[in-house]
Amino acid sequence: MYLCSRMTGPTTERQRHVILDALRGLALMGIALANFPEFALWTFLSSEQQAAMPTACIDEIVRFLQYLVVDGKFYSIFSILFGIGFSLIMERHGLRLFVRRMLILVIIGFLHLMFIWSGDILLLYAVGGLLLTLMIGLSDKSLFILALSLIMIPVGLDALIEFGGLLYLQSPKSVVFRWLAAPGRMALSCYISHSLIGVLLFYGLGFGLGTSLGLVYIELIALVVFFIQIIVCRIWLNYFRFGPLEWLWRMLTYGRYFPIIK
Repeated sequence: MYLCSRMTGPTTERQRHVILDALRGLALMGIALANFPEFALWTFLSSEQQAAMPTACIDEIVRFLQYLVVDGKFYSIFSILFGIGFSLIMERHGLRLFVRRMLILVIIGFLHLMFIWSGDILLLYAVGGLLLTLMIGLSDKSLFILALSLIMIPVGLDALIEFGGLLYLQSPKSVVFRWLAAPGRMALSCYISHSLIGVLLFYGLGFGLGTSLGLVYIELIALVVFFIQIIVCRIWLNYFRFGPLEWLWRMLTYGRYFPIIK
């Protein structure tokens, strides 16, 4: 069933699952909050250097909240969404196209890792996606037990409960869903732009703000960046069908040209 393609093109706008895009957008926000302290090199400071920051007292509170709410949680949501995407692609397009899509993501992740930021996660997802194809023959029960064990070990049951609670957020037509869905539809472009913005702001190639800011300011910057991305993505999607990197990824995957302008 999975070895033949069932559709000849990418998912259309009407076929998109708004709630999945919104959750993906929410996960992007969490990943920005997790990554920006590393971009800013705050994570790599010694405890003495962190304590010497003018914002050290409030940084301790922010760090506790980050540990409680952010660390490990949003990557887990992204991983679950990745698994859902795997299922949808396999159902609609088949194994061959999914493997091609993952191989292209391997290249994108490798380039990101080598030339932009060493904390890349795309390569890991791509390799994980390829390994996921080995589980196609497993029964649903075996696959569920395996997935549950892999998720609960590094993340904890609380993250699963949080993820389940997100599914009850009002209606997919609500303002929150629509605003979060915009960056969710452009997740690859937004993720790569996080790295580019982080390098520009904190490294010597740009403004060189690394090690000069406390954690509270770093996380505020991350939220501002994500809010700007929401606005940019909503404007972009008014005129274009895909994000720029999503567009390139689709064309390489399907081996043909897709018009990007609406």
